[in-house]
Formats: sequence, structure tokens, C-alpha cells
Amino acid sequence: MKKISIKNKLYLNIVPIIIVGIILSFSLLYYIANQKYVDYLNEQYEDDVEYLQKVATDILKTGTIPERDYIKLPENSSGIKIFDEKNSLVYSYDAKNDPKGGMMRDMSCCNFISYSLDGYGRLDVYSHCEIDETEISVGFRRDLIVAVILAGLVTILISIIIINRIANKMSSELNSISKYANKIETGILDNKVKTDIAEIDNIKNSLFNLGARLSEKERLRKEKIDIIKHQLSTPLTIIKTTLEGMIDDVIDFDKDYIKRCLVENDRIREKMENLYLEIEKNSDEINKESINLKDLIQEIINNFIASFQQKGVKIVAELNDRILETDKNILVSSVYNILSNAYKYTSKGDKVFIKLSDKLIISDTGIGIGDIDKDKIFEAYYRGMNSENFHGKGLGLYDTKKNLEKLGYSIYLDRNSKDTTFIIDFNGKDKE
Repeated sequence: MKKISIKNKLYLNIVPIIIVGIILSFSLLYYIANQKYVDYLNEQYEDDVEYLQKVATDILKTGTIPERDYIKLPENSSGIKIFDEKNSLVYSYDAKNDPKGGMMRDMSCCNFISYSLDGYGRLDVYSHCEIDETEISVGFRRDLIVAVILAGLVTILISIIIINRIANKMSSELNSISKYANKIETGILDNKVKTDIAEIDNIKNSLFNLGARLSEKERLRKEKIDIIKHQLSTPLTIIKTTLEGMIDDVIDFDKDYIKRCLVENDRIREKMENLYLEIEKNSDEINKESINLKDLIQEIINNFIASFQQKGVKIVAELNDRILETDKNILVSSVYNILSNAYKYTSKGDKVFIKLSDKLIISDTGIGIGDIDKDKIFEAYYRGMNSENFHGKGLGLYDTKKNLEKLGYSIYLDRNSKDTTFIIDFNGKDKE
């Protein structure tokens, strides 16, 4: 199907309607005006005839012949004849013989109408045409037709100018909307397109909202990808440091260490297999099960211990039994993130303390967190001043806090501790 511009569409659809409407409207106007004029002429004719009847009666009563200037004929009349009651001609007036009679015709070629004069006689009024066929009437209708045509043409011209302006305005605004729509994929959300047309404004707002949603979706996708990369880096680090420790004879070749590497390998494979779902899913689905936190935390420590040993960092754990209904995968991921940071920001001779009672406390003697950073460490992509020389995106603690809040828990930094100490409260109470 051939595409046409909105301007041409308006011309093709609206202009013909306007032209037909104007023709019908002005035709009706002409008919009404002409009919009113004819009615006026008939009323005027009746008044003129009434006047002539009065003049004729006066002539028959008094016998006085009036001056020619005293006689006023209707526009279509050529003259009059007045007869007494004996049918004798008393007076005759022929406009042909009147110097002021203009173009009036001879009475001999005219029709006449007789009017009784109440017993005095009769009046014959001679007419050369109908009242609406006089030269003045014809001229009036001609001028009326010209005026109607000119008014119609002016109205059509003004309508076309107005339609053209409206079409240009709509076309310009729609083109602006189109350009804005093309910018959405670049992430530019500019809601400055101005319009006073409600439908176009609705389209603009819909596009802006769509762009905002797409931009937010893309932000979340990027955030999820970065989080997954961060989550994958921990098991990779564990595998790498364990194998390096064996190569450097820092760690004895032990089947348990090999098994731990295989476990971390399985974690990576599981993440890779569910990569698309991890990126696209928007649900907060939680799969709770009953677990013993002591066993779970000890298993995580065992997976990290080789890496810490190779680095020369000692892990000190004090774990009590604690049964909890929770999502094991989410909780494991959260603890991994904290221990991964502890591994990253400690060096030879440092210690990591892990204590489990009613809460889980993870503390390290590493580089610490500056006072100006303590209020922002849980924000996405925020990295403290002390972390400038370390690789990372600043998503670990953000992801941890978000995941723990899904489970109804809270995590906060112990500001009173000289070490970097994070506390996970399984009762969900935040503290500062």
C-alpha cells in the first residue's frame, strides 16, 4: 500500500468534505436570501398597489388629476388606468411617456390586474413582468450569486490555509516523536517534545514510559550480569588458589581439596547453565528448606580455607548449631560474597573471624573501611577509597544486602569494631 503524508491525508479526506459543506451551506444561504428578497418585493408591491388604490379613489372622489411626480408605480409596472363606476376611463398614466419612467415598457404589451375601488370604480395596474423579474431583482440575484461564490472561495482558501498549518504542526510533532522513539534504544530519555494535541501527547508519554522501562530493564540486565560475573569469580578464585597451592607445595595434594574444587566447578557450571534465566528472571522466588547453619557455614569455610592458607590468612571459626528455614542457595551466595571480600582485602598475617550464634558475624583484620565510605558500602557500583587498587565493580555487598532482605534478614556494618565486621541478623533488625 502506498504511503502518504499526514498533510496529503488531511487534504484528501477533509478538503473535499469542507468544499461540499461550503457549497451546500452557501447554496442554502442563497436560497434563503433570495426567498427573503422575493417576499420583500411582494410586500412592497402590495404596499404600492394599496397606495395606487388610494390615489385612484381620491381622483374619482375629487376629480383632481395628480401631478406625474405624485404617481409611484411598482418596479414591474408600466402604467395604470382608472375607470369610474360607469366603466369610463377617468385617468391613464403610461410610464413610457414619463421622462423619469426609465426602461418601463409600453402598456399596450403588458398584462394588467384590476382592483375594485369600493363602488367608485376600478384600478387597472399594468405589469410588464413578474415582481422578481425586474432589472433590479435580476441584478440583485446576480450580485448575490457573485457574493456567495466569492465568500465560498474565501472560506475554502482560509480552510485550506488552516488545514495546512494544522497538518504542518501535526507532521512536525509526529516527526519529533519519531526522532525521540529512535533515540530510546540509545538510552536518551528526553521528554521535551511539546504538543497541545492530546493524542500526540499520549503517544509521547507512552514512548517516554516505554523508554524508561526499557532503560531500567537494561540497567537491571547489566546489574545482573555484573553480579553473576562477581558470583562466578569467587569459585574460580577458590579453584585457582587451591591448584596453585598444590603446585607450589603450600597445600598437600589431598582428595578433599580436589572434591572442593569439583564442588566449585559444579557451582560455575550451574550458573552457566542457568545464565539466561538468571539474567531475564524478575521474580523473587524463594525455595526454603530446613538447614543447620553450622554445617552450611563450615562447608563454605572448607571451600575457602585453601585460598586463605596460600595467602597466609588464618580463619578462626566459632560455630554453634542453628536450625533455620531458609533458601540455601541465596544464603550461600551471600556468605560467599562476604568471605570473598575478606579474602580480597586481607594479606599475609591477617585473620578472619567467623562466629555463629543467634547471628552470623564475619570479621577480618584487613585494610578496613574508611569512615566516609561506611554509609555507602551497600550501594550498587560503589567502591571505597581503600579499594582503588583492587579489582571489582562494587556489587558484592549490594547483592548480599538485596538477597538477605529477600529472606527477611538484615546485614549491617559494626561501626564500633576496629576490624571490618559484618553482622547478619536472621531476625531482620537493622542496626547502625
